[in-house]
Amino acid sequence: MKKLFWLTCVFVLLWAAGIAYAQDSGSIRGVVAVDVNGDGKCVGTGVAGEVGIANVPLQFVNSDGGIVMDHTTGSDGTFGLVSVGDSYWKVTVQPGTGWKITSSATLYALIDENNRLAENINFCLQSTSTATTSGLLPQAGGAVSAGLTAVVAILALSLIAFGLLLQTRRRA
Repeated sequence: MKKLFWLTCVFVLLWAAGIAYAQDSGSIRGVVAVDVNGDGKCVGTGVAGEVGIANVPLQFVNSDGGIVMDHTTGSDGTFGLVSVGDSYWKVTVQPGTGWKITSSATLYALIDENNRLAENINFCLQSTSTATTSGLLPQAGGAVSAGLTAVVAILALSLIAFGLLLQTRRRA
């Protein structure tokens, strides 16, 4: 019974130390979003189409260069790096081809005993594709035109009718 008591005490102390350590670390949060009008502002602007971009690579480097971490944005363009140590973190966006950075490519986040959360580390990207609005496909994968929709519908109904005909002949 005494052993169980001491094991419980050790567990509680380790648990409390873990909580204290977790509270002593910081977090860096931000968004990588589309900059429709190229003004370098893309978060909370109210401009239609300025939404987050998924899977954009980012790099985090601490002030002495000893820690380098690579990360990507989530499906909504947000990113977060938690449990980072005290440092002056350099955050760099590294978009692939087809994107131009309209904000600063590198931002800095201070994490220290007075500042455990660095928010609004936001990057703006503008598409460099040459497609015009008339050449874009409709959202949600809709059909390109009503004519194509009609052709696909007639083809599908024909295949269903042919399948039913073959099924009735097979049973006869």
